[in-house]
Amino acid sequence: MEKLSSRTGKNRILSIDSMRGVAMILVIMQHAYHLIDPAKALGPINLTIYGITRMASVAFMAVSGMMISYFLETRPDWKQVQSRFAKRAIFLILFAHPAIALVRYYYYDGDRLHHFLLSMYQDYPITDTIAFCLLL
Repeated sequence: MEKLSSRTGKNRILSIDSMRGVAMILVIMQHAYHLIDPAKALGPINLTIYGITRMASVAFMAVSGMMISYFLETRPDWKQVQSRFAKRAIFLILFAHPAIALVRYYYYDGDRLHHFLLSMYQDYPITDTIAFCLLL
């Protein structure tokens, strides 16, 4: 019997990739669940599904914390670790935030430009929180 490795490739860790995958599935389930007619959602089932899927952002923060701790422990230069996660945070702010605002542009009726601008400057999705935590 072949021994399973804890690594799946260069700079990949199976347990971290698995947890990240579960978090992604939770995000997809939560977003898809918003499409269900609230009148047809049963109380206990609704509470269970929505309660479980709301853990996605917590899971992403846990993964990020584990990765930062792992890299700080295994890399000789902490500045490389800081730079890596700062780049991810900047990506989330500069690309994910506008992409989310753009998707919401088509959600609104009426003055979409007004809602888009409000979404860009007054709405802070969870990706912004994750970016802020990565910068800290």
